[in-house]
Amino acid sequence: MNRTIVILLHIVCQVFGDVWLSRGMREIGAVNVPNLGAFVAIAIQFLTSPWIWLGIAFLISSLILYLVALSRFDLSYVLPITAITYVLSTALAILILREHVSALRLFGTCIITAGAFVVGWDEQQQSR
Repeated sequence: MNRTIVILLHIVCQVFGDVWLSRGMREIGAVNVPNLGAFVAIAIQFLTSPWIWLGIAFLISSLILYLVALSRFDLSYVLPITAITYVLSTALAILILREHVSALRLFGTCIITAGAFVVGWDEQQQSR
């Protein structure tokens, strides 16, 4: 697999894994474990949530792809370029989870996007 495919697949799996976990936790609600009985009850909810399992599957896939990327490319390239997950997660939080995102938070994600593009552009320039 080439660099672009590995990193894009990692990003997609990371973003959707986070979104599905968040969706599962919204269905479960706030977690409070004051005693062993409450811990067992919440563990059962985690284990029976299809959204939690879907999120876990995507995040395991993301981890494997991240390890592949790190085995082939410099961390100083992989880590910043995958920061685009913050932007995509924010977009999907708005679109899928219907989260309200403030203007300041959107501005912050734009700064992250700009940084990711600079790193990607720099890597492209160096490989010429």
